[in-house]
Amino acid sequence: MSSLVVIATLELARAIVLEATLSFLGLGIQPPTPSRGGMIHAGREYLDSAWWISTFPGLLLMLTSLVVSRTGDWLRDVLDPTLRGESPPATRPRASALEVAHELRSSPSICPDASATMSR
Repeated sequence: MSSLVVIATLELARAIVLEATLSFLGLGIQPPTPSRGGMIHAGREYLDSAWWISTFPGLLLMLTSLVVSRTGDWLRDVLDPTLRGESPPATRPRASALEVAHELRSSPSICPDASATMSR
């Protein structure tokens, strides 16, 4: 479960960056709908006089993807019992077919006629 959460959050961060990349190239969300990639693209021609037009949407894009991925890491740490110092639930080792058959033969409560049948 915890690895699924981490993968989902990393994919969400990747999708956000992909959408911004496509919008920057003009293949994503079209104006007048706002997009971080579109904002960065629109501010390219003003970089020498108004650098903040592209810089702040770029920083916000970076911060958003970083927060989403770090949230996934935090959720993994919270949900994974092995990272909290707890041991995973104990599992009983699988018995072989001979061990199961011997246990069934020797236990009269499971099969009361088995001891009489086997003694003949």
